[in-house]
Parts: sequence; structure tokens; C-alpha cells
Amino acid sequence: MDLETPALNTDGTLKDARDIEWINSPSNETIELPPDPKPSPISEFNTLKRKAASGTKVAAPAAPAAPEISKGKKKPAVERRLPKSAGVSTEHMSTEATEDFTPEHIKKRRRKGDAYADVLTVFRRLEADEAGKERHECTICVERRKKNVLKFGKIQTLYAGNSTALRSHISKDMEHYTRYREGCVKDEITMDPRCMPREEKERLSGKAQANGNHPIASFLEPAPPKPEAWSIEGLEDHVCRFVVETDQALAIVDQPSFRALLSYQRPSMKESELCHRTKMTDIVIERAQLIMEELDSELQTCPGKVSLTFDGWTSKIMTAYLAITAHYITVDWTLRSELLAFSELEGSHSGENMGQELHNAVTTHELENKLGNLTADNVTVNDKAIRVLGTKLRADDDAKTAFRASEQRSHCFAHAVHLAEAAFLTALSPKKKSKGKDVPIIEAPAERLDGGTDAEETEEDVQELMKEVQDALKTLPEGSNEARLLSGLLLKVRGFITKVRRSPQAKAFFKKCCAQATGEVLELLPFCKTRWGTWHTVLGRTLILQKAITAFINQADDSDEVPNVERGQPKWSSYRLEPEEWDLMKLIYKVLDEAAIVQNHFSSETIPTVWRVLPLYESFMREWETMQCSSAMAVLRPAIECGLESLRKYYNKSENAPVNIVAMYLNPFIKDEYFMSNWTQEGQAEARQTMEKVFDRYQSAHEAALPKVSTAETSSAGVKAAAEPRARSYNSWILDATASRRQREASAARGGRSELLRYLNEPLAEASEGDISAVLEWWKKHASRFPVLAQMARDFLPVQGSSVPCERAFSSAGLTDDKRRGAILPENFGAIQTLKARYVAERKRKKEEVEAQWALTRRACSLLRREHDGRLRSENGNDELVVVHIMSHNL
Repeated sequence: MDLETPALNTDGTLKDARDIEWINSPSNETIELPPDPKPSPISEFNTLKRKAASGTKVAAPAAPAAPEISKGKKKPAVERRLPKSAGVSTEHMSTEATEDFTPEHIKKRRRKGDAYADVLTVFRRLEADEAGKERHECTICVERRKKNVLKFGKIQTLYAGNSTALRSHISKDMEHYTRYREGCVKDEITMDPRCMPREEKERLSGKAQANGNHPIASFLEPAPPKPEAWSIEGLEDHVCRFVVETDQALAIVDQPSFRALLSYQRPSMKESELCHRTKMTDIVIERAQLIMEELDSELQTCPGKVSLTFDGWTSKIMTAYLAITAHYITVDWTLRSELLAFSELEGSHSGENMGQELHNAVTTHELENKLGNLTADNVTVNDKAIRVLGTKLRADDDAKTAFRASEQRSHCFAHAVHLAEAAFLTALSPKKKSKGKDVPIIEAPAERLDGGTDAEETEEDVQELMKEVQDALKTLPEGSNEARLLSGLLLKVRGFITKVRRSPQAKAFFKKCCAQATGEVLELLPFCKTRWGTWHTVLGRTLILQKAITAFINQADDSDEVPNVERGQPKWSSYRLEPEEWDLMKLIYKVLDEAAIVQNHFSSETIPTVWRVLPLYESFMREWETMQCSSAMAVLRPAIECGLESLRKYYNKSENAPVNIVAMYLNPFIKDEYFMSNWTQEGQAEARQTMEKVFDRYQSAHEAALPKVSTAETSSAGVKAAAEPRARSYNSWILDATASRRQREASAARGGRSELLRYLNEPLAEASEGDISAVLEWWKKHASRFPVLAQMARDFLPVQGSSVPCERAFSSAGLTDDKRRGAILPENFGAIQTLKARYVAERKRKKEEVEAQWALTRRACSLLRREHDGRLRSENGNDELVVVHIMSHNL
């Protein structure tokens, strides 16, 4: 069926009514859409205008007499504007158009003095200059300059003269044209074609769809960024970013090859314009100071408290540092995580020294009255550091702080899991007598990661431990075969791995055995004392290479490719593992795997807030308790119990801090449901009491902050009002005198905890995943309904459940800490870490903003296709206006 001429036959004759196929007839099973209207691209206008310019003129057809209009009087712009749905039709015109033909929707028919009506949608009219020329200011460029002075400080915002320059300015930027078009449509002003950018003309003419892109997608696609104008300051900034982000030595700017590279990119640049090492050092320090000033300003303007994490670290040249990270919620409900300090820690890692450094950071950034919780590893030295901080804050004359060390000390759950893993492994080690006590021969992994290296252990160290284990195994009673195998299993694995990795020939032969047994070459992973979870990775790789290890041990003593062991050293066959030992290794790995899973969750969290970490910690405890009751784990039951005791120890310590409970309550996707499902009735009651106690404190502070009008102020206001007009007296004095009283009475009528009850009684918020951004977005929308709880959310939600942010800072510092920086000053080293942390954060935020914008764009296109398809067809080319409408109103 021809949708355009359904009533005509192919020869042009009319069909009988019975033969016509009607669109969307009641008998149709499916609904057919009407055909799209014929496009009227701007190219038709250009073609007709070229024909008009050819010089051939024809007489215009006689037109009906128009009604008389008084001379000099024209229709207003609202009556001249072409309707949105109208297109440019040329069927009624002759082949050769008249010379002055112009389509209606871009025809220039403005009254004298109205030439600037359309451009005033973007520009603002100013007073004329001394020469009498009209001046206009671009409002978009002024807004850009206010938002980013460094980037847009030199752009032109002021234009003098006629409107041609103004329209040319609009046509150079799609954002200008979008606002111009929206303003003209809103105010019903005829648009000028000179304001249309080139890419918009190509899009309307169909050229933009040559690549198969949807016209909406091509409209929403952001324009490529314009190249930045070259300057010495810009070059220094880019070189600084390169040096800091790639962990280069500052002296790289003095390298001839590097300077030649810069000169090659801009031959006209003078040698004196290239900075040297001393200048680069000054640039790093200067930019780090600017970052700290910006951070101070943001910390002072954030409406909630600032939570901290801190930890110590030692570089390869044995310089001690203390890293402090700050976590807070901004005015627009965005969670920020910033490196607050990376300073030298003079002296030992004692609680007194660390407390002094914490006090210096808090007072330097003026956080005495904005200090939230402090999260650190579970060692006594950190407990003392927080107590020292509290003592010093209370001793300050100017600081009226209510710092409570016991309540505001948060424990690192990731470190607690590591300590539980260490307790489990220590229980597997045989004991020896030392000063009348049973001491494990195999020491536990390090509690703190303040060592600067990950050096592998030597074969001599392992052999010495193996001799002690052999002596201890002789004292075991007969019949304890599993205990005997278990006691020497881990040390045998450590000894074999160390022996293979220390010999190049043995290492090459093991690769050969690995390729033959498994079809791929994998290396044995070393045991490292200063790395958390090292046994999990070691045993995991060992189990994968079980066949290769067995083949190697069976052939190594007789193979010419492996050197003979030295006299007095155990042969390769002594490392053979029996089937029972392999089974025990699998059980140990299964226990450690649960710890590794929860540690990976902690580390994968960009910002490990306590309300995300606490459920994972409790879930991990339940998994180990289940394993302990399993009959298959009977041989490991005592060791698992040692690990559980360590977990319970630090879990009970955290009960003194209400932040864990309050943060869970303030998650609108969880509220008290977590306690109802996982805690006993007694625990639920304690959690509710803790939440109510904290809420009452915040409620009292909120009521105290309400404006109060004293008797003296009221009398003074009354005397002053008597001399003022009657309307002023009523609108000002009466309202001011009664506003605070009515607010307090309304609050008392509702009850002290009515806000908390309303919050808990409402259904849980629904979301695909309750991440931190979704939680903060919920509070952003409902802060006015729950003002007290909103303030609590600003204070408690940023609290960290682990010191992972500090560990990330140390990982980054470890890349900077190499031989090329052996002589760097501690303050310069800290400045580099400050800059690198900010650069990484900025890059991440920019990526998140782009992803969020594209998600918004995709959602807009989806809504557009699903809900506004009919409107798009009718408007024929104005689909971008619909997108703008949807994004501004529906999203």
C-alpha cells in the first residue's frame, strides 16, 4: 500500500472506496504509524536562493488583495513567527523563484530598533561607550569566567558595534546557539540563520547522519574540547603533572633528552623558558600549598564534621611518615576523600609522637570544632595517639571542643581481619619453650605494615626454622599424626618455594615441569612477612601447581639440569608432600579464602564507610563459626577458634563507639532492618537505645540553634516599630517575635523523637544497590523533612570502617620511594604525595562526571523514544528541543 496516496491507482485514477486500504482500520491487528512528513532541510532554501541569484525573473502570480494596513505599521513578532510544526514548502512556487525569496522561519522582518531582539536572549545590553556605540555582554561567557577563572579568564565577554559580531559569536559555540534557540522559541522571536553553527546546519541538512548516528545522539554528543592556548605557565603545569603522576625524579627536567623533546614541540621556545630542577621543586611546593588552601576553605564550608584516618609508614631510607586522610560531605551532599597530611614523623612510632602530629594537623586546618571520628589500625599505640590528641585539644585555651576519645575512636575492620588470620596461622605452628612459656616457632605475619620493603626471606632463615620444628615434633605424643603433619606443612611449603626461587637452574627446571604438567608456565609465589594475606596467595598458587611440584620433586635429585644440594642441606625429596598433607593444605586455604574475600571487599570500596564494612565483618564471623562446627574442619577447629576470639575482641571494642550503629540506622535502604534480622532482641534494644541517645543530643542542639527573641530585643523592636509605618510594624516585628516561639511549640507538640519515628516508620528506600552515592542522593532530597537526622547523616556517614585510604597513600608513596629520590627532603616528598593524590582524585571525578552525563543522555534518549515518539514526528526536526525539555523536567 502506498501510504502517501492510498486512494489512487497506479495510473492516477481514483479507487473505489471498497478497495482503499485505510491506515489503522479497526480490522487491523497491529497499529501502523503514519508516514513521516517530508523533510524540509535548509539545503532546499540554499538551492532556491542560488536559482534566484541566476538573474532570471518571472512575474509573480496574482495574489488576492490584502486588507489595507496603515502605513508604517507591521504585525508584531508573535504573529509573524512560524508554527513549530510548519515546514518550508515550495510546491506552490514556480521553478524559478523570485530574487528576494527567504523561508518564513528565518526571514528577517524586524521593526527598526528591534534588530537585537533575538541576540538579547544570549547577550545583555550595556550603556553605550564614549563614541556612542552600543555595547553588549555575553552572559554565557561571563558565567564561564566566574566558574573557572584560570581557564576562561581571558575570553572576550564585551562586544561593541552592530549585531553582526554578536551573531557571529553565537554561531561559534553550540551552547550559545542552544540558549539562543530556546530563548527565541520561548519569547516567540524570529531566529536569524547567521546564528546557526556549522555543525547544526550539517545536522539539519542530513550530513550529520551519514555515519548512521541517530540525530538525537549527534545533538547530545559533546563537542571535542578546544585546544588550550600555549603559555609558559601551562607548560610548567603539564610538566609538573607528568613528573608527579608518573613518579619521575624532579631532576628529569634537567635531562638533555627531555629538554630536547620540549624544544622540538615548540622550536620558538627559548632555553631560558624551560624550568630546571630547582624551579620544578618550587612549583611542586607552591601547588601543594595551593591545594591545602583550597582544602582548608572547603573543610570550613562543609556543614558536617570531618572524619579522619591515619597510619604510619617507613620509607626505604628509614624516614618515618604519618599519613592522614580527611572524609566529609560537601554542601551538595557529595562525599569527599582527601589526603590531609603526609608529614615526617620525627622519632619513633610512639603514641605521644603520633598524637602530636595529629594535633598539628587538626589545629593547622582549624578542625577543633569539626572533628569527627578517627579510624586507625587496632594497636595500642593508635589508642594512645587519640587520647593524646584529646588531651591536647582540651588543653588549648581557644578550643572549646567536646572531643570524646572513647566514642570517636573507630577501629579498622580490615586490620582486625588480618589479626584474626594471623591468630589462626600462629595456632597451626608448633611451640617451643622460651622463658617458661610456649612460644610459636613460626611467627605470625606482621601486625603493622610500617616496613619499607617486601624482601623475600632467605633459605638459611627457613632452614633454621625447620630445624626448630623438627625438634619440636619429636616431643609430640604417639598417635598425633595429623598434628605432626599440620605443624610442619606450612614451613615445608615455605622452604620449597624459597629453595626453587633462589636457584636459577632450579627455577628453569620447574618452568619445564610446569609446562609439561599443566600446559602453561606459572611461577611459585613467595611468602612475604610484611604483606597482608600472603599465605592465601601462596597456598592458592601452590594448589594450582600441585602436579608440577610433585613432578619436580620426583626428578630434581637425579636430574642434571638441577645442581646438587650442598652438604648438610636437605635434598629435594625431603619436601615431598603426602596426599594427607595436600588435603590439609586445601582445608587451610578454604579458611583463609573467606578472610581474603572480605579483605577484597574492603579494598575494592573506593571509600570504605563504616555502614558498608560492618555487615561484611559480621558475615565473615558467621562463616568462620560455621566452618568451626563442620566435621571436615575438626583438625583445624582449635586454630579457627583462636581466630574467632581475635575477631570478637575487636568487635566488642567497637561497641563503645555509637558510630557503627548510628551509621546503619542512617542508611535509608537498611535503617533498623539489619539489626532486626541479624541481632538478638537484647541487641536490638541496645541498638535502638544508642540511636535514640545520639538523636536526643542532636535534637537538643538543633532546638538550641533556633532563633530566640529576648524581652529586651522585643521591647526595643516595639519602640522602633512605633515610629515606622503600620505595614512595616506588622510584617517585621510581629513575625520575628512569634516565629521562633511557634516553631518551638510545634516541635514540642509533635514530640521530641517524632522525626526519628517518622523516619523509621516509612518504608525502606528502593534502589538497585545502596551505594554511598544513592544514600547521599536520598538525604539530599529529604533533608528538609528530617533536619536533625540530616545533620547526623552529615556527621556519621563519612566515618571510615577501615584505614584502606591510608594504605592506598602508602602504596602510592612506595612507587615514589626509589633510589632516584634517596636524597629528597621529607617536606618535598610529602608535597609530591599531596599533589599526586589530588591529581588522581581530579581525574577520577572527571571520569565519573562524564559517565554520569552519558548515563543521563542515554536515559533522555530512552525516554524520548518511548514517550515522545509521536511528538517528534510532528515537530519534524525539533527533536533536540524535546531532549532539552525532558532532561530539564523529567530527570
